[in-house]
Amino acid sequence: VDLLFLSTIQVVVHFLYFPDGDLFGQKAPVYVSNKNTYNDKATEITENGRVGKLREYCVVEYNRRRQLYIATVCGHIGIEVKDYERLMQLPQEEVKHLKSVETAGKTIYLTKKRRKWLYDLIFEPLPVETNDPETILSATEERFGAAVNDESVHYRKNQNVKRVIQSFVVGTALAYIGYTSRDGITLAVIVKTVVNLVSVFTTAVMSFSRGETCSSVYRNRFYVKLSNFIDGFNEWRKQEEEIKTQTETVVQKAEE
Repeated sequence: VDLLFLSTIQVVVHFLYFPDGDLFGQKAPVYVSNKNTYNDKATEITENGRVGKLREYCVVEYNRRRQLYIATVCGHIGIEVKDYERLMQLPQEEVKHLKSVETAGKTIYLTKKRRKWLYDLIFEPLPVETNDPETILSATEERFGAAVNDESVHYRKNQNVKRVIQSFVVGTALAYIGYTSRDGITLAVIVKTVVNLVSVFTTAVMSFSRGETCSSVYRNRFYVKLSNFIDGFNEWRKQEEEIKTQTETVVQKAEE
């Protein structure tokens, strides 16, 4: 009975105080400032009818990160990207047992680790995710792993699972203390009560603090990443417009 009671009360306290801490963290000046900055930038995109261009930029930005990832892994292996493109034509079994690669007039001997890097690069899905325009404009997401993601979602789930497990561990320890001291009367009851109250109080404080961290750190970081992504989009869009203007000017002069 003690085990179930102590474990349950800690879980209940956690789910009561974690949301309060989350709301408290959302009142932090830095959080409010970053959220407002993001909202202004996202609103500007929708009001000016640039959602289509944003969708186009998501593809461009994904391809850029994909090429960067490939180039980085090739650098770790010791080969060039053109060698990777050539090796992509080889059968799976041959790559799995490849001993060396000729590149830039030299031989790169593949260790077990380098061979695995090369195999994964060619045959495994690349750990590079696309960004959804809906996520960029609404600051919500259904999946974790995109380049711009809300780490607070993952953090909240981890904390909830961790707290449930910790509650049963602590509940077991406290129940055991109460069980071993059951023959005592006054002192045992006092010790048991104090320990239980301290445990619940500690759970409340820690849950409130982690709830605050969820928003003031992780959710805040999400807004910063969203704003940076939109800044990159605006810079790309301006470059595209400049190139288009220059091209139209050249064509116009040629026609004249």
